[in-house]
Parts: sequence; structure tokens; C-alpha cells
Amino acid sequence: AKNKLQKYSREAKTIVSESDFGKFIADIKEGNVDEVQQSELKPDDSMEKQQLIKTLVGENFESNLFKEWRDQNVLVMIYANWCKASKSVMPIYEGLAEKLFPATRNLILAKFDAASNDAKHPSAKSDKYPRFRLFKASRKDDGEYEEFKGEKGVKPTKQILTDFIKQHILLMDDDASSFGA
Repeated sequence: AKNKLQKYSREAKTIVSESDFGKFIADIKEGNVDEVQQSELKPDDSMEKQQLIKTLVGENFESNLFKEWRDQNVLVMIYANWCKASKSVMPIYEGLAEKLFPATRNLILAKFDAASNDAKHPSAKSDKYPRFRLFKASRKDDGEYEEFKGEKGVKPTKQILTDFIKQHILLMDDDASSFGA
């Protein structure tokens, strides 16, 4: 198992002796110091409402997914901005958003750059990119989601992702024929 790197912060000028440093380490071990969480800036709310794909960052991952969107179906693409596979799949995900919206009323599409953001919740973490995780409106706890398991080496298409979504939730749309196979 990989050791998870944990980051903590304290102003250097507050550690003036070896005992101060020892107390800081003891406070970390006792859970009295919050871990530093890397996060891009949250998107502007007025701009975000217009986006077909919502942007999650380290600062709002848990609050949006587990509070604001708690009773909604949410498909999250977890990606890394440096990853070639993520870059090639992003236009497909954007095409999926254009295909589904505005007709679909019960699904939110979101993206989370795991390389530029830290989120405390395990569902935000991945060692392979991109990952698609579907959080259903009926989930009983925050850790409950369906993970897309595509074939190795096969890039997901709009239809493959639509089929994955339909396998787990009933899409509510204004025109039922718009999602035909």
C-alpha cells in the first residue's frame, strides 16, 4: 500500500525550539492540526450556473457533492490536467453534456481535477485517470457511488457513458426519444 502524503502548516516563527516542534508533531498525531488542503479557486457562482459541466475544486468537493447536490444524481469525471487520456476524454464528456442538457432534469455533470486539488473524501481520490463516478440521488451515505469500469484501452464514447448512466438511473427528459440507442 502507498503511504499517503499528508501536509500540515505552521508559521516557522512560532517554532523557536525543539520542544515547540515536538509539540507541533504531537498536536498533528492527536488530530489537533488540520491538514493543508490544496485547492484551486472556486468558480464564480454566476458563471458556474451557465456551465453544462460544473467544476468541483478541493474547497467545494464535499460541500457541493454531499450537501448542496445531496438529493441529485451527479456524474463526476475525476481527471488530471497533465494526463493525456484525460485530455482526450474531456471533449467526449463535453459532448455528453451537450447531448443530455438542457433536456435532462435529474442529472448533474461535474469535473474534478485531482492533480490540482485535494479533497479529504476518499471518493475524490484516484491513482488512474480519468475516472467516472456516479453518485445517485438515492445514496445512503457519502461513500456510495457507482464507478464506470470501461474496457482497458478503450476510450469511453458518449454512447458508452450514456449507457452507463442509464444502467444506474432513469434519465428524466422532456423528449424520451432523444436518448435512443
